[in-house]
Amino acid sequence: MKLLTAFCIVALAVAIATPAFAAVQSIKISGEVGARAIFLRDLDLKKEGLESTNVTAPVSVAGSGLERNDDDDSFVLSTVKVGIDSDLTDNVSASIVLANQARWGDAAGVGNIDLNTAYVTLKEFFYSPLTLKIGRQSLMYGQGLIVGPGLLRDPSGAFPQSTDTVWDPYSRVRVAGTPVSGPMGSEYSITNTYDALRATIDLDPWTIDGVYAMINETDVGIMGANADEYLTGVNVGYKFDAYDAQLEGYYFYNRDESFNSTLGYVRQSTIQNWIAVAAPNYPENAAAAVDTLVPGVGSRAYEENEVHVIGLRGDIIPVENLTICGEGAYQFGQLLDDMGPWPANTSGGVLERDRSAWAANVEGNYAWKDVSYQPNLGGGYAFFSGEEAGNSGDFDAWDPLFKGKFFSAIRDYHAGDQVDWRGNDGVGAYGSQLYATVDQNDSAGSTNSHILYLDGGLRPMDDLTLKARYLHFWFHETPVSGRSRSIGDEVDASLIYDYTEDVQLELTGAWFIPGRYYDGATELSVIDDQRSNDLATVVTGSVRVAF
Repeated sequence: MKLLTAFCIVALAVAIATPAFAAVQSIKISGEVGARAIFLRDLDLKKEGLESTNVTAPVSVAGSGLERNDDDDSFVLSTVKVGIDSDLTDNVSASIVLANQARWGDAAGVGNIDLNTAYVTLKEFFYSPLTLKIGRQSLMYGQGLIVGPGLLRDPSGAFPQSTDTVWDPYSRVRVAGTPVSGPMGSEYSITNTYDALRATIDLDPWTIDGVYAMINETDVGIMGANADEYLTGVNVGYKFDAYDAQLEGYYFYNRDESFNSTLGYVRQSTIQNWIAVAAPNYPENAAAAVDTLVPGVGSRAYEENEVHVIGLRGDIIPVENLTICGEGAYQFGQLLDDMGPWPANTSGGVLERDRSAWAANVEGNYAWKDVSYQPNLGGGYAFFSGEEAGNSGDFDAWDPLFKGKFFSAIRDYHAGDQVDWRGNDGVGAYGSQLYATVDQNDSAGSTNSHILYLDGGLRPMDDLTLKARYLHFWFHETPVSGRSRSIGDEVDASLIYDYTEDVQLELTGAWFIPGRYYDGATELSVIDDQRSNDLATVVTGSVRVAF
């Protein structure tokens, strides 16, 4: 890490010190204005009611608190982007995009102008095939299974965060304003860029792409000790002459020195209650605010997380109009608990768990371009490994990292066990961890699952497109022994109308039907068996103008 930082400093110093005279050749102004109506209902899989409750305290704590669920919302989101691109001489260019997102009628975010992108591009940088891109920029590798536009930041507080008054078992008082979900609707955030240095070497047909991105810069602790989160990696691609085929291999490394996560085993509301009220008054209950659900390991709150990812992906057009692509990846690394409290069944000191997880995705699509309505039909399968209940060895759940590929409009964004609630990272990036179901044992939608999906679409008119996707989900590892692996089914459908070349209208609906895992729904049950199986619904309608 120190070597990489030194290299970056030297490269920038050389670039600044070398005499270069760049004059403006052209300036392009572009922008986008949009409005999206968003309707959300029962994303926690439970209809709202006075007796609707959700357990939010660890299993081992007697008298755990109950909260009334409230995750229904509807609002109109306004989004604006204004960009300036400047081409200079000597293969230099610069780009700036300012953005704003805010709800209609809400003061939050209305006057905020965020720096969405701001980077400089240096082509033929001391070596003709080398291009450097430095600054805040979009990152997307392949289809975004590992790295893509999935940070879902909310810098201006535009999205409402569902809160409730929750009974806190530690302090024995009711705490108002406790978060029970991530920012609702933030899956439609337009703020998904990275502060990064990207170097691309184009040796056609080979391409080598290296990246270093700072996710969260933090100076905390004694003597200002660093507790940063960063991403680095390299992607190597090769384009074949036949069948428009290409193959890519990659390695990414994510280190989070301020992870401070229970991997979802303790709900966010419990953590917030502990920090706000209980900790000063009841320090003897500190161990209750960490992971108590890993037999053989004991109470865990992991301060650091290291994830290495290696993988391959490729795509091919074996026959005209048929596209096939696939990707597979393996994760390894460590989870570190170096601050305690350490349970009685350990020897004390740092306790680490090795990571070992797998992911795969294969899909295909065939389009009848010369047939009326130009129909297309496709399908695919995705797999993300999960953690076995009670496993005290390697941690086998897939970490979604910074993914930008979302298979569904609802299940992908379910928060739960085995994945960090990214809102703890200090930069307001929840990733896909947005909507917690009432089942205290439910896995996050971005891990521990098999996904089978079918796609279909057609164009009844030149400017009208209809498309739909059906998905079936089931667990890799059942979160609760004896319960079904069936997560459920989802239907997503969209109607897209190109009013003009610059104006697009879209209407989308999504419905998630809980599977047998959620059967036996109860209004109030024992702490470790709280569940519900009501239909979840998302409907959005949008208009977007680009210029």
